[in-house]
Amino acid sequence: NMSLIGINALKYGSAIKLYTTHEHWLICPMHVLWKFNREVCTKKSCLRCQIAGKRPPQLWRQTNLLESSLKHVDCFLSPSRFTMGKHLDGGLKVPIRHMPYFLPTPTAAANHPGSSRERPYFLFVGRLEEIKGLQNIIPVFQKQKKYDLLVAGDGEFRDALSAMAGDSPNIKFLGRLNQDELGALYESARAVIVPSICYETFGIIIIEAFARRTPVIVNNLGALPEVVEDSGGGFIYENAEQLEEAMNKLASDPDLRRKLGDNGHAAYTKYWNEEAHLEKYLDLIEELQMQRLATVAQPCV
Repeated sequence: NMSLIGINALKYGSAIKLYTTHEHWLICPMHVLWKFNREVCTKKSCLRCQIAGKRPPQLWRQTNLLESSLKHVDCFLSPSRFTMGKHLDGGLKVPIRHMPYFLPTPTAAANHPGSSRERPYFLFVGRLEEIKGLQNIIPVFQKQKKYDLLVAGDGEFRDALSAMAGDSPNIKFLGRLNQDELGALYESARAVIVPSICYETFGIIIIEAFARRTPVIVNNLGALPEVVEDSGGGFIYENAEQLEEAMNKLASDPDLRRKLGDNGHAAYTKYWNEEAHLEKYLDLIEELQMQRLATVAQPCV
């Protein structure tokens, strides 16, 4: 997290330097392009947004410090084409490559009591924060009571979400779980729902589901639809009606669920597992090394 280290640190050392855009800090003082803590940022109001977010204004951004520091990086890596575009559109003139996230091949899933439920369920996994959008799907499950919603995760927004869910018997908060416990929940879910209302840089929850052959249903925002479109492993929705339609299809058609889960798993194996990522990563380092050698070898004129 460069915001904690300081952008000046990029100038130190002479090895190949790579910078992964895990968030949007290079183009957003608030990291997440979430404006005034209420909406995605489509037009900059950085100073007012920082003050509203109770952050000290980052006045150094008005100097050339960022531009001069980024010149020391050989290549920037973006988890998604969406995020890469956001950084370029934000004015950064840097060498940048699409380098998606990855997960190691999962181990056999440990049993979790929630995974053996008789009723069909959909799964949410993530931090319980407003930007993750869980508040927008709770009303769908309060209306559609034939499905359960299992929520794995914790965060500062949990109390508000629990109050919103009220006494709905089909909405269960499971708290924070480890990967072994999550494995069984992923495998038995009809789908994993990713309702984020912010500009996610990738959506690693999606490939966690794909690694377990589980399809996903994602909000049409940020990098989320890109991962689904690249895989054919789920549905993209824009409103509650489309979400409910996707849920009904996956709950009523086991063959469709299996097909989408297989599509997601095939894409995970091809693009997003550890071996595929490291091959691409090391190839890039070799390419950058060769570029340096070629530059050093240029004859003086």
